[in-house]
Amino acid sequence: MCQACKAMPKPEHEAKQAIRHGLDQVSNGIKPKQSWNLGYQQVQSTPAEIYFPPYFYAKHGFHRRKRACYPHMELGSILEEYHYFHFVNEKNEKIKIPWCRLDDKKLAIFCTDLQLKWIAESEVLTGDATFSTRPLPSSQVFFMHGLINGEWVTLLTAVMTSKTERDYDRIVDFIKERWNELNLTPKFDRMHFDYKQGLQNAFKKLCGPEKVRGCLFHYAQAIIQKMGELG
Repeated sequence: MCQACKAMPKPEHEAKQAIRHGLDQVSNGIKPKQSWNLGYQQVQSTPAEIYFPPYFYAKHGFHRRKRACYPHMELGSILEEYHYFHFVNEKNEKIKIPWCRLDDKKLAIFCTDLQLKWIAESEVLTGDATFSTRPLPSSQVFFMHGLINGEWVTLLTAVMTSKTERDYDRIVDFIKERWNELNLTPKFDRMHFDYKQGLQNAFKKLCGPEKVRGCLFHYAQAIIQKMGELG
């Protein structure tokens, strides 16, 4: 009998059923980690427990289910509830923190005031874009990260439909405007970017050209690419 034709052990089947139960809880609006816990409770202290994957391995599937539940939205029409972080504090008070700070058909910027404070006060900042995980029809998602207490933390996210210097200028203008409103003064030592001229030119207007640096990774990529072109 081939391996694929063998009957699944009952404990393994029960573990898979528990995973499905957890995923169904995500669809019902429960957070991914809590949903995984509910699935795990069904097999805890049973023979099926050894087949139930730890959250570290299962979390991607739970978060995919969560993303599938989000309503369809486009730039310029992000629903109001997603403009804020919603949570309940230790006094059981409902709190919402502004997060989506700009939303039009060309650009959406996501950043809290605390993140803006960290941008100003981080020792080192980096900026880079990803294309593989962008929501269509945008052209890229731009991220800023800061080195805070020895860890890299995401501080700003921007969904962009184009990537000209003017587009990056709008991000810089937003940061400068909020810094002024929050009475924040930038104290970071330097910022690292790839070698897109429009990107570097825009952020030189934020902190001066002396604090804008390139990135060794992208520099090495450029050299390797040029070597390939030259043969």
